Amino acid sequence: MIEVKDFGIDGWAAQVSKEERARWYCERLEEGEILFFARTPFALPDEDRAFLVNVQQTSGAYHKNISYRDRLLRVFTSINPSEPQARSSLGRLRRSLIRSARAVGLPLIDRSPYDRFMLRFHHYLKTNQAFQASCPKFRWEFPPNSTWLVFTDMVPHAALSGRFALEQTFPVPRDALLLPHKSPVQILEDLSGTPLTN
Repeated sequence: MIEVKDFGIDGWAAQVSKEERARWYCERLEEGEILFFARTPFALPDEDRAFLVNVQQTSGAYHKNISYRDRLLRVFTSINPSEPQARSSLGRLRRSLIRSARAVGLPLIDRSPYDRFMLRFHHYLKTNQAFQASCPKFRWEFPPNSTWLVFTDMVPHAALSGRFALEQTFPVPRDALLLPHKSPVQILEDLSGTPLTN
């Protein structure tokens, strides 16, 4: 995890090269790092936070965003005024993809081969007890009013505890990446020797 100290609610620190630092942070994200802001880098008025904390969830059924061609950049912001958010991650996915790709296989459903693989791989990671017992896990504590960014198609993760986090997902097309060769779809295409997206 990399703590971002040179960007905050007021923008970039005066002494940094903005383009150079932005590029460096983007490359770290694309390599599977988590960017952490100890203080949320955008304004969230107290009345908005109070409203959001009091909104009741209407359903426990979530649509699972796996990957679907684009990379998925997710931004999480803890809006709980007193409790941290605890998450775990399995580290970078590249090693797991290479080690497990051939064993998992692709199910036959009406999606691109990449979508099918990622969905099945997601379930494999969650339900394979031997993998869960032996894989390296990292525990992250995100304090109240902090924000973290991660490409979740590259860093498998789970919420362990905490309430009241805002979450936003941004699809990032492959042609917008600085390091497209590090994306899961490119890794899998290199392994299989064939295009995996429609």
